[in-house]
Amino acid sequence: MRRQLVIGALAASAIVGCGGTEDFANDPRPAVPLQLSGVINDRLATIQPTKIGAGPVVLTISNQSSDAVRVSLEGKDIEPQETGPINVEGTTTFKADLPEGKFELEVIPADTDDEVAAPIRPAKILVNGKRPSASDTLLLP
Repeated sequence: MRRQLVIGALAASAIVGCGGTEDFANDPRPAVPLQLSGVINDRLATIQPTKIGAGPVVLTISNQSSDAVRVSLEGKDIEPQETGPINVEGTTTFKADLPEGKFELEVIPADTDDEVAAPIRPAKILVNGKRPSASDTLLLP
């Protein structure tokens, strides 16, 4: 009986010891998405903050101009991202993952047939460095 118990214990420890030799892939999570707010009026587009670290962002844009517009986020190393029409006094939200570099939020008339008296000056975003990982941040979805 004792011999069977010893053999069983050795077999169990051998099975447990035969676990995978691969390292556990515990890659760091991306940075927490940063909320950017922007306003478009008849003269210019503004966005806050203007200087951020690289990583995911959520942009919320309010159209306070007198015409419906679309916005396009453009910069080096990303495909331009364009929104649908934003009605007067309307808002839109979109997400982007910004690498380091300079970006512009360009304003385009929603109806391409519209005559634009003066173009709306774009908002500029400067992305420097990387933001820290969200691995140690609690209560994230």
